[in-house]
Amino acid sequence: MFDKIEYHGLPERYPPRDHICHYKQISINEHLVVPCVKPPIEQLLEVKVHPVVDECVVIDTPVGKKLVIKGYVEQKIIYVADVPCQSVHAAHFTIPFCHFEEISSSCIWSTCDINNPHVLVEYVCAKKTGPKEIAKCVILLIWWPKKSHHVPPPCPPDPCSSGEGGNHHHHNYMPGCKNCSMYGNCPISGK
Repeated sequence: MFDKIEYHGLPERYPPRDHICHYKQISINEHLVVPCVKPPIEQLLEVKVHPVVDECVVIDTPVGKKLVIKGYVEQKIIYVADVPCQSVHAAHFTIPFCHFEEISSSCIWSTCDINNPHVLVEYVCAKKTGPKEIAKCVILLIWWPKKSHHVPPPCPPDPCSSGEGGNHHHHNYMPGCKNCSMYGNCPISGK
């Protein structure tokens, strides 16, 4: 009997790493209850998950600009019913999500197609926790593609830099930003 189903994302469906300008992972943990018109669960067979980004809005806040990403996850849980004929049933759920990214503190966003977020499923785990109850976790990767044919501007100079031969590091370092690389030469001082 299968009380737990686990899926890992398919690497062949992932975008090439060099196409990703910036990314954020979010986890959605849920406690789902099969609708009362459906029979109880004997065993889980399959979980289908489809994430959608609906809206992407830049807002001003007291601490700077933020990008708000709203969407939902469509889900279908397929299971064998705990009834004498053991028929296969499906329960459908739509779960909203909302996430934000601070965008005023980093130069990374100048290289990203900010209005074109993509989302994919990295991991899903569903477990039967009762006759009609399921605990489920979905890990999503929200990513932004690089702008095509875009030469990124240099990051602003680091206020801690003492100039020639000084200790130069970037306070606004973002993974994947070629201008803000914390490894190798600094694009501003060349050191």
